[in-house]
Amino acid sequence: MPSGYANDYRRRDLGKLPPLGTQQYRHPSLYSSTSLPRQYFCIEGHINGISTKIWTLTTEEKETTHRQLCENIKFKILGYLRTEEYSLKILSKSRNRGYAVKIITWNCNGGFRKKYHSLDCFDADLLVIQECEDPAQSTQDYRTWAGDYIWIGESKNKGIGVFPRKDHSVEQLKWHGSFKITGLCSTSLSLSWSTSDLRLFLPFRLSNGITALAVWTKGRESQAFGYIGQFWKYLQIHRTELAGDRTMILGDFNSNAQWDKPDRWWSHSDTVTELETIGLLSLYHQQTQDKPGAETKPTFYLQKKHEKPYHIDYVFLTSALSKGAKLEVGRYEQWIPLSDHMPITFELKV
Repeated sequence: MPSGYANDYRRRDLGKLPPLGTQQYRHPSLYSSTSLPRQYFCIEGHINGISTKIWTLTTEEKETTHRQLCENIKFKILGYLRTEEYSLKILSKSRNRGYAVKIITWNCNGGFRKKYHSLDCFDADLLVIQECEDPAQSTQDYRTWAGDYIWIGESKNKGIGVFPRKDHSVEQLKWHGSFKITGLCSTSLSLSWSTSDLRLFLPFRLSNGITALAVWTKGRESQAFGYIGQFWKYLQIHRTELAGDRTMILGDFNSNAQWDKPDRWWSHSDTVTELETIGLLSLYHQQTQDKPGAETKPTFYLQKKHEKPYHIDYVFLTSALSKGAKLEVGRYEQWIPLSDHMPITFELKV
C-alpha cells in the first residue's frame, strides 16, 4: 500500500465491483484512464508465476475496467483505496525478478491413483508422470486431485500425465508431421514415418512460456527403432519445434549410453549429440560431470533390486533454462516401495 494512505484502505461499492475471492481474467493490458473519477484497488496473486501485489486504477462505473489486467492473472480483491493524488507509477516491485519453478518427472510404475500423495512433500509446481492412469477414467479422488491436467496413453491404465499445481497451467501442443530418409535405392515403407507412429510423447507449453516434451519411450524386441529409436525418429520430425530458447525434454527414455551399438546411427550417444546441436543438454550430466554410461546416481532398479541399477530417466534443457537449475534424484530406500524408478526433481530459475 502506498505510504500515507493506510487509513483510506477500505471496501466500498462492492455491488459494482468484482466479488471478493479468486477470479481469473484474460486481458492483454492494464487499464489507465484518467477521464473518470479515480479509485485504486489492490490485487494480490500471480503474474507469470510471480507472487505480487499491484495497486492499479479503476472506476466506480464499469466493472469491466477492473478486468483489463495482464493475461492470466489470478487475484484476490483485498480492498479499495480512493484518492486523487496517488498515481500508477508503482505496479509491482517483484514483476521483473526471477523465481523458481520446481518440476518432478517420475515413472510411477502404475497405480498412481494410490501414490500421488507421496509427492506432496515436494510442493512442486509441475508433475510429469509416466505410466499413470487417465484420471478421467479413474477414482473421484484422483480426478479431483488431478485438476486441469493433460494425459495421453494407449490404455486408460498407463500413459503420460502432466499435472500443473498451484497457479500454473499447461496447454497441450498439437504437433504432427512426417519424415522420410532419402538418397537410398530402397523403396521400403520403413524409410518414412509420422508422429502418430511413435510412442509415447506429449508436447505441451507451460503458462510461463516454456515449451516442454514429456517422454516415455516404448519398444518391442521385434522393433529395430525401439526406445531411443522412437525418440530419434520423433526428433527428426520435430527438431524445429524443439529448437527454441526455452525448451525442456523430460521423462523416461529407457536408454543409456552403455547400450550403444556401433552400427546404429540412432544409438543413445548419437541422439544426445543431436540434441546438443539444437542447444539441449542433460541437466544431470552438466551438474554431476558424470560420463554418459557411468552415472553414479541410478534412476531405475531392474526388478526393484539394488544390485541392478541403471540411469534411464533424463532432463534436457536449453542454456536459457539451465542457468541456476538444480536437480536431485530420489533415494532408493524412500521410493523403491512405490516404484522401480526414482523421481527426478529439478528447479528452474525463470
